[in-house]
Amino acid sequence: MAAKDDIAIADAYAEALLELSEERGNSDAILTELGEVAGLIEKDAVLADFLASPAVDEQEREAELEKIFRGRMNDLLLDTLQVVNAKDRASIIPAIYERYRLALQRARGDVDVRVTTAVPLTRKLLDRLRETLKRRTGRKPLINEEVDASLLGGLVVQIGDEKLDCSISSRLRRLRQAMRGRASREIHAGKDYFEAVEG
Repeated sequence: MAAKDDIAIADAYAEALLELSEERGNSDAILTELGEVAGLIEKDAVLADFLASPAVDEQEREAELEKIFRGRMNDLLLDTLQVVNAKDRASIIPAIYERYRLALQRARGDVDVRVTTAVPLTRKLLDRLRETLKRRTGRKPLINEEVDASLLGGLVVQIGDEKLDCSISSRLRRLRQAMRGRASREIHAGKDYFEAVEG
């Protein structure tokens, strides 16, 4: 996970890149290409080490980035990567991608939503959920659906830090806790009663 300072720096690069890409009308293409680069870095330990290592000279990294990406990606993106490299920040490229993705979502009025259900939702239910979430958030939900049979039924919706758990397993867990609490209170009440009688 990126450090707090790295996130702040990644935010600055992402916002600048988004502003320039929106001016040029290629923010979606930049998102795709930056995502591919971030994915490559996360999958390829050799590349990740090369970009992060203080033992690698900045000019050597610059030459490699040119060789690998020039003509294969948008010039604006490669120029941004070169600036990031010149500032010795190439290791935070995946964080820049994530911050760019989120900034682009905010600019478009979109929001990430993770929906977990016991069985896949039908198209009709998914559309109803999408409309409900749109009314609730005021933004267009980008739903990432997951299936977890252990939920038994219902669903769990995660929007940023907010979690709404309407699963049957969650209801059963709450019911079990309530029953334990009630049983404990009744046992204590009975004990107090018998102590009073015997006293």
